[in-house]
Amino acid sequence: MVGMNLALSSHAALSQGLPWMDPTLAADTRAQLLVGAMTLDQKIEQLHGQSGPIPEVPQCRNGGRHVPVIPSLGIPTFRISNGPSE
Repeated sequence: MVGMNLALSSHAALSQGLPWMDPTLAADTRAQLLVGAMTLDQKIEQLHGQSGPIPEVPQCRNGGRHVPVIPSLGIPTFRISNGPSE
């Protein structure tokens, strides 16, 4: 069942022109395809991140540092954390 879902989601990603989402490709190939599709601003944003609230994850109250979503590339928002604050 999981394999079938992966195949379906891979097919959907490929039909949307997102070849880096194809799990049958080697990781370095997928990375090269993704980085090649990114604009300079998107690359900088991925390296730098943002601070403040995360609209896609409202349960993270203080936000912390995060890397924002890039919908056109299928990249989700993710939070950067150094571990527990206590």
